[in-house]
Amino acid sequence: DGAIQYAQVLYFFSQAICEQERPLAMVLLYSLPDASLKEQSNGTLLVCQQLGRNSTTVIDTTPIEFVVGMVPF
Repeated sequence: DGAIQYAQVLYFFSQAICEQERPLAMVLLYSLPDASLKEQSNGTLLVCQQLGRNSTTVIDTTPIEFVVGMVPF
């Protein structure tokens, strides 16, 4: 749907899908950024929370647009 989602990559792997190898990743999802902190920092600080082990999912690595650091505090 074009929405940006944040996730921690746990590991990469490939899988044959319709007889074609596809690069995939097992990820742990994060929440959307805290809107209040994003607004107060003029979009320079994005604070997300890890959603927990139940939020693991497999994604295609092709649409990954950028890599960010998630610094715990």
